[in-house]
Parts: sequence; C-alpha cells; structure tokens
Amino acid sequence: MPAYIVQAAHPHHVSSGNVRLVNAASAAAAREIAACFRSGERGQWPASTVTEIAAPADFAGWTFRVVVNSPAGVDVADVTHTGIASDGLDEVGDALVILLNATASIANAAYVGATQTLTIASGAGGDDL
Repeated sequence: MPAYIVQAAHPHHVSSGNVRLVNAASAAAAREIAACFRSGERGQWPASTVTEIAAPADFAGWTFRVVVNSPAGVDVADVTHTGIASDGLDEVGDALVILLNATASIANAAYVGATQTLTIASGAGGDDL
C-alpha cells in the first residue's frame, strides 16, 4: 500500500496539524484518512494536496537497518544493508532476509516481492514478529 503526504488546502504554515503522512489504497482514501485524524477538521481536507511517496528504482547508497527488540528491550537482532547500484526494493528485502536469518535469534524471515512485505519470525512458534 503506498504512502501519501496530505497537505490541507488552506494552511497558514506547514506544521504537524495541517500535513499528514498516510498509508492508503488511493489518494482519495488518503484524504479521508487525513480528515478523520481530529474531529472538527474535516472541512480543510477535501481539497487537500495529496502526493504519493514513490520509492526510487535504485537504492544505491541508501542504508536500511532492522532492529528487533525483546519485550524487555534487549536487542534480539540488529542488521544493516547498504544498497548497491541497481538495487531495487526487492533486492534490499532479499538482502535483509539473508542478514536476519544469519542471526542467532531469527530463523524464518521472509520477503514477498509481490506485496513488498518483510516478515520477521523467530521460529520459536507463538512469538513470531
């Protein structure tokens, strides 16, 4: 599901009150979600500017870090991948899976390219993340 930046139609200045970051199925849905954030604000959102945040095709030089903590706040896994030339999101996801599964605590991490979803599982059953 894409992410959108939604900015109210008549803001006096940019602040957290008139700009929202929303995950939604469409620009129209992003406007509706932004309007529901606080009661009494619906009037400023129907004509808002909605911009989809598009992922680049090449993540060369981008650094991705995944930190998994236990409920006690102890790091269970901490991995980092820096993209190389022509790395798309699928290549980054696949690299993170390899790094996560190489840790002592994570055994069943997986990345699904069709949905661009990274799943982190402990493999211990019942406490999958």
